[in-house]
Amino acid sequence: MNISQSRTLFNYMMKRDLFIKLVFIWGLFTGFTDIHAAGVTEPDRASDIVYALPIEKVIPIFGSHYSKTNNSFNIYDKWGDEKTTPSLAQTEDGFNLVKLSNFDYHPLTFYNSPADLSTATYINIDAFFSKDVSTVGIKLYPSGNTDYEFTSNKTYKKGKWHSIQIPLSEFARVKGDEALQTTASMLLSVQGDDVGVTAYLDNIYFSTEANEPMEIPAALIPERSAANVVNFYSTKYGTGTEVVFLEWGGKYNVSKKEDNEGNELLKLYGFNTGAIQYNLNNQILEIGDNNKFHLDVYAGNAIPAFKVTLMLYDNRIGNAENIEFETPEYNLAANEWHTIDIDIDDFLEDTERKISTIQIHTGSSNNTIYLDHIYFYNDEDIIPVEGAPEHMLIFLPCN
Repeated sequence: MNISQSRTLFNYMMKRDLFIKLVFIWGLFTGFTDIHAAGVTEPDRASDIVYALPIEKVIPIFGSHYSKTNNSFNIYDKWGDEKTTPSLAQTEDGFNLVKLSNFDYHPLTFYNSPADLSTATYINIDAFFSKDVSTVGIKLYPSGNTDYEFTSNKTYKKGKWHSIQIPLSEFARVKGDEALQTTASMLLSVQGDDVGVTAYLDNIYFSTEANEPMEIPAALIPERSAANVVNFYSTKYGTGTEVVFLEWGGKYNVSKKEDNEGNELLKLYGFNTGAIQYNLNNQILEIGDNNKFHLDVYAGNAIPAFKVTLMLYDNRIGNAENIEFETPEYNLAANEWHTIDIDIDDFLEDTERKISTIQIHTGSSNNTIYLDHIYFYNDEDIIPVEGAPEHMLIFLPCN
């Protein structure tokens, strides 16, 4: 994606959300409530389930979260007279999902690269179904003469991602006597009324311990009023600024992910380095008399060398070259919010108080980060006291 080819994520989402609302209103007036056109029965993005375990404790078979697929993973084998049609469905955020249409049963094989399960204790499959299902079955095969089976009695609701995570100890040996120490194939199935569903699969892996899905807590809400900040992206101050995501450090993916309070965070994943460009007024965002830059970042994995570069493009104020400001490197612990709050007054003096892009560097590849509350402010502005009447004077005690 380059500047000329890019369209903004936010413009797209606004149009899509408007379309969904219009279809919903139309359904209320016409009685049509099974809104397939609104994307309820098929995912437009890869699984948004967040896992805490590092890849060192995971044996990936296929999927977006760990961005690694078994070398011989194959979805196109056919066993018996199955009716399932397998395919790969590409999502809007650039990932492939396994799509099983008219699903009854279907094998997933990786014969040339068997998974070593000697230290594994769990299997995980993220699944999205076009209708409610309650008969999901999984078989694992250590060899052609032995198989182990698990059938779920849980109902998985349509239109959302589910983590189907099963202890390997719950798989019962159906035939043969070989221990479940390795596998090169698995058979997935549904039964009864569930047959014919369309299933989408992501994040198929084994793990050495339970890898419970986790929620991302909300970032600390800023105290300043919207009138006293220049906003870039914030679930308090607004998420509609027209921006473009630039792949200056290689391809990565952008989506939104809700925190545990329903706020839509920016999610960057498969990420090394990239830039978020302000896209109006010749890529010039006016910062005014503000002197501080603020950003909250939640690290999905440990990032020991995170930093940010602010830039004004050349030829915006008669400058022959780009003008840049770079923060120090920050050591980000995994699964925590971190705040960058730094004085940029000298940089803004050089740029006539304008910027074009915010560049983000992680110093390594395949990272996942979540962003909120990206804005500029003046640290001399008075923060209002909550509940205080307008124009009320507050006197602080003297020493």
